[in-house]
Amino acid sequence: VDEIRGDEIAWQTTNLNANYDRVERLTALEGVTFTDTSFIETVVFAERAGISLGPGLEAWLRARRYRVVFLLEPLAFESTAVRLESAGIAASIAQGVEACYERYGYEVVRVPPVSLEQRLALVLERAQSA
Repeated sequence: VDEIRGDEIAWQTTNLNANYDRVERLTALEGVTFTDTSFIETVVFAERAGISLGPGLEAWLRARRYRVVFLLEPLAFESTAVRLESAGIAASIAQGVEACYERYGYEVVRVPPVSLEQRLALVLERAQSA
């Protein structure tokens, strides 16, 4: 992981490119698609690395809209081989993600730390009414 993430600018640029392609592919699908992340989150990590978005990408972000954005409150913090941040930094990133969604005009639906069944019911109910 250190080798891959050693150059933060290169790492985040790779993520921006990969996620851009992913969003373009998802946009072509019919029906409802759920993802566990978004390009907005990629933007937050890129900005934290010092990358600024150009006007073309800004315009693309404003044109490629998510119908509903859910932010799941954490059940418990756990470091992994991929999640290297401390609980404090993870909370700061979560605040940045929410602020970035708002900056792009999204109303965020917060999902409380309840059972999986309750979370799923809330998400499905809200998604159906969107």
